[in-house]
Amino acid sequence: MVKGDQIYVDTDKPLIKHHGIYMGDGSVIHFFRENKKAPTVISRTDIEVSRNGKTVNIVPYAPYLCFESDTVCFLADFFLGQQRAGIGRHYDFINFNCEHLAYLCKTGDFKSSQVDMAFDVLKGLASIAAVVGLKLYYNGKRA
Repeated sequence: MVKGDQIYVDTDKPLIKHHGIYMGDGSVIHFFRENKKAPTVISRTDIEVSRNGKTVNIVPYAPYLCFESDTVCFLADFFLGQQRAGIGRHYDFINFNCEHLAYLCKTGDFKSSQVDMAFDVLKGLASIAAVVGLKLYYNGKRA
C-alpha cells in the first residue's frame, strides 16, 4: 500500500465496501462517524480505525486512469478541509458516499459502483414486477 491508494474494506453488510484514500503516513481520509448518534463526516483517521479489524484491499488502477499520488492526497485533504469549514458535501449513500469521495480523489470522476449495482438490481426487480403485473392483468381479463 502506497500514498494515494484508494483502499477499501468489506463491511458487515453484504456487497457493501468502505472506501478511503491512504495518505501514506498510516492515516486514511474517508467518511467516518464517531458513534451511531454522530453525523458521518469526512475525517482523517488511523488506518486501524478505518479498517475496523478487516483486511485492507487496494483498488487497482492503470496509471493513465488516475492522478499521481500527491494530487490524490491533495484532493482528499481539500475535501477534508471543506468539510471542516462547513462548506463540504455531506454523506449520502446515493449521492455522495465513501466510494464517490475516494473515486473522485483518485480519478477526478464521480462514481460509485455500489450505487450503480443497487440501481441495476432495482431496475431488474421493477422489470420482473412489470412482467408479473401484466401476466396477472391479462390472466384476470380472460377469467
